[in-house]
Amino acid sequence: MSQDFNRNLRLATGLCQELKDLANTGASQCNDDSCSTMWGQLAADMDKYLGLIDKEIEGHKSKSKWD
Repeated sequence: MSQDFNRNLRLATGLCQELKDLANTGASQCNDDSCSTMWGQLAADMDKYLGLIDKEIEGHKSKSKWD
């Protein structure tokens, strides 16, 4: 069972990182303020979620439920 949870956390990490990378690319290529705001917010949101995921992973590790 913990393997499923861990797989989900790994998947979530990868997806959030992909979105953050997209946001950074979008921000570097945008040509107006509204796009810049959107991409910046997306990057900030992904940083927030990546932090939450990292905390969850650390919790799994501290309970010896991380493989």
